[in-house]
Amino acid sequence: MREFLAAHTLEVIGIAIAAITAIGVFVGPWLASRRQRKKTEQDRKLRAHFDELKGEAELVISSASNLAPMARHFSIVVAIGSQAVTTSDIEVAKVSASFEAHFPEQAKGLGTLKQKADEHNTNCENFRQKIKIAFESQGIPVVQNDQGNHSICIFEAALDALFARWRSLAQNTDPSPDFQNIRSNPVEGGYLLHPSGWGSSMVAFSKTEDERDKCELALAEIADNVENQQEVSEIVNKGSKLIAEGKEFANQLASEINDIGEFWRGRRGKDFKELKKTCPRCRELF
Repeated sequence: MREFLAAHTLEVIGIAIAAITAIGVFVGPWLASRRQRKKTEQDRKLRAHFDELKGEAELVISSASNLAPMARHFSIVVAIGSQAVTTSDIEVAKVSASFEAHFPEQAKGLGTLKQKADEHNTNCENFRQKIKIAFESQGIPVVQNDQGNHSICIFEAALDALFARWRSLAQNTDPSPDFQNIRSNPVEGGYLLHPSGWGSSMVAFSKTEDERDKCELALAEIADNVENQQEVSEIVNKGSKLIAEGKEFANQLASEINDIGEFWRGRRGKDFKELKKTCPRCRELF
């Protein structure tokens, strides 16, 4: 046997090489095809996952880019309808743990934006309460829209009128309404008051002339209070900056999402890939 192998070594090697080559001819393409199918399937799953996160991003982008101040008390909300008729809370824009895993900076940016909006809105509400207390400290209760059993009261609509005037002062426009020119309409049981430039909307009620004069004086004093005007100016400016920040954040996130969609998986260094360790959805898919 040894003698045979020694005599025919080259022939044996040739046969072995031919056998390996033959196997490779058939097995090689099969393995390559199998790898390609697996890669295609993984890519399909990853693209579907991205589309899920893209849906979350679209809500965030819409919310952040449509921040607007409420006309009544400057709170920042999301303007959904035309001319901010329909509004919602920025808190509605939430993202999943998977979104946080793939877009950590953007998720953090959304959290910062929501925190700033919450702080701003809290300041607005605190200021509104401050004005109500200012009236009540003078013995004039603030009620929603009905004087009820009160002999004298300020309607909450008065706060809207005051805020409108302070906002116009902050924006250097013609201040309106005019609380130095308050008209009173005699009605059964007393007087209804409304400032000039505020249409027919009533801001206060009194039963007697003395109480009417008291309401007029309180409204004029609070309207012309310099501290109130300065505080509203700060609120308006901060609100405008917050709205601008929201638009910038929305544009950056939209650009990031568009890049991934246009250059599938994104540009180098910002590519979209599976994250089995940090993304719950990736662990399910892969």
